[in-house]
This record gives sequence, C-alpha cells and structure tokens, in this order.
Amino acid sequence: MITTKHELANLLEKLSHAECIALDTEFFWENSYYPVLALIQLSVDRNTHYLVDAVVMDDLSPLGRILSDDRIIKILHDARQDLTILRRAAGAYPRNVFDTQCAAGFAGLSSTLSLGELIKTLSGIELAKSATRTNWLKRPLTPEQLEYAVDDVRYLPELRSTLMSKIENKFSKACLEEELKGFDNKQLYDDRDPAVQYRRIRGANGLSSESLTILREVAVWREFQGRKRNRPVSWLVKDKTLVAIAREKPKSFDELNVISQKSGDGIKSHTKPLLDAVAKGIQCHLSESMSLSEPEIKNKKDFKANVENMLERIKRKSRHYGIDADLVASKVEAEAFLKDKATAPIRYPRLLCNWRKDLLTMEN
Repeated sequence: MITTKHELANLLEKLSHAECIALDTEFFWENSYYPVLALIQLSVDRNTHYLVDAVVMDDLSPLGRILSDDRIIKILHDARQDLTILRRAAGAYPRNVFDTQCAAGFAGLSSTLSLGELIKTLSGIELAKSATRTNWLKRPLTPEQLEYAVDDVRYLPELRSTLMSKIENKFSKACLEEELKGFDNKQLYDDRDPAVQYRRIRGANGLSSESLTILREVAVWREFQGRKRNRPVSWLVKDKTLVAIAREKPKSFDELNVISQKSGDGIKSHTKPLLDAVAKGIQCHLSESMSLSEPEIKNKKDFKANVENMLERIKRKSRHYGIDADLVASKVEAEAFLKDKATAPIRYPRLLCNWRKDLLTMEN
C-alpha cells in the first residue's frame, strides 16, 4: 500500500517505462457534490499491482505525470467516471485511454457489460462480490476489500489483448480507435455545463418554451450552489420542486411558498435567489431567438416508423461489423437526430463521431 508522496514518486518512476497501466478507483459518494476518492489501484500484469491510499495522502499530483503521458496506455473499465475523479485528484487530463467496456462493444459483445461479466465471458474467471458495497474511507481496509480492489485491475491488461484479437475487420478497428480517441477530450472531465442540466430533470417534458427557460435558470443556480457547498443538488431543491417552479412561474415569496408547501421541499432559505432565477428565465425567454422546446412532429405515425426504420438499419449494419448497436445510438438519440439534425449533435455530442455518423446515415 502506497501511503506517502515519496513512495508514490518511486512507484511512478518505476511505472513510467511501462507500455500499459491498468487503473481503477474506489470512492465514497453519498453526501457530497464531488466523489471522495479513497483508493487508487494500478496494475501492469496479473501478478504486479499497487494500491495508493488516497485517504492519507494530501497530494496526488504526481499521478498526473502518468495520467497525461500519451506514450503509456491507460486501461480502465467504464473509464469516464474514474478518469474524472483522477483528473480532479491529480490535476492532469488523461491521454491514450483504452476502455475495456467500450472495446467489448466492437468485439461482438455488449458495450454495457460489467467488469465481472466481461472477465467471466472471456476468461471464465468469476470475481468475488463481497466488497461491492463497502465504506472505502474506513481504515484499516480488510483483506477482502484489498483483494476486491486488486481484482478490478489485475485482469485488465489481458482483457485488452483478448478484445483486440477479437476485432478482426478494419472498419471496426478504425471505429474503436476513433471512439477511444474521444477520451483525450478534456471537456469530458471538466465540471458539467450548468446550462444543460435542466435536460436531466425528470418531469421537464411537456413544459412550455418559457417554462423550460425558467427551468434552465433555476437549475443553473442549483448546480452552482451544489458545487459551492459540495452537497448533492437534490439536497438543496428537489427536481419536482424545480419543475413546479418552472411551470407556475412565481413572482413573489407567497407564490413560491405555496409551491414549497405542495412539494414538501423546504426552500425558504433559497427564496430570493430562486425568484431571481425565475425572473431571469422569463427575461431570457423574451430575448432569446431559439426555443428550448422540442421541434413539433406533424405526423407522429410516420415519425415513429422512421425512427424504427433507422434503429433497424443501425442494428443491421452493426451486426455486419460486430459492433453493439447500443454504441451507435439510443432510441432517444435517434429520435433527436430525426427531429432536428442541426441541434441533435449539439445535445448528443457523440453523434458527431465520423464512424457513428456513417452508421446513422447508411441507407443499405
């Protein structure tokens, strides 16, 4: 277990000459806006692995040297969340990433397999699940926890080799290469854009364009408050309350208090900033030329048929190349693409990828 900056520096010097390094993290994320990093696992092969205790170390910046080194392949499973956490901890952006979950989708397998499922499918090894739910901040860690943590990285280098051997055609390899290159995009690991968080709020469907603009502004306020206080945004104001505020458009303390009472959400301490956000939303709606509402579908029956035809075409092409169709586009993304091709890639950036765009638009 690495517990000092000196030990970490020595380890990173040793690893700086490796071709591939497997990475994973364990963290605690229940009462904060940002995950609390607890443990970092590194491995170069099945028998060589290291654990870095992030709880006792106040400076993990040396890790940035490995993370950003584009000569070293960083192997992770379902990489984005771990890389986002590591980026914040190490202060460096990742380069040259290989995601085994993503690669499985180009190797004739599902792109949503868990690490345990993928290892069992390709190697026949069944990982223990004893520490799936555990408090990784508590010390000392038990032998079972340590073994569980090591298992998350020890097989990754082998998985990478096996997956690459299963991807036989040039098109699929080129698609995987482009998809993995996307992990070099720094924007993936920065704080999410507050101005688009309203799209994630359940219950926003059916709101008028003006109400959506109000929802955007109150959600922006909530997002910044969550970061400032490092608390989950739902602890500040619940989604259903934001939707009610956007729908009712309160202009006074009393009107907002009625909404608060109906929703059972105590928001008295946030009354003024919420009313300010509502007013800003109304003003923005008057001055903005672009509507936040979905484009109107004139013939829903034909539109539904077009979506189904598009998804079937994607499935057919995906099967031909051994690619998981779910990697190409979800039903929601296909609908957005057909509704408004101009804004769909902005709302769903992965639609901009060349290989994905090819499969989305292929006619045969």
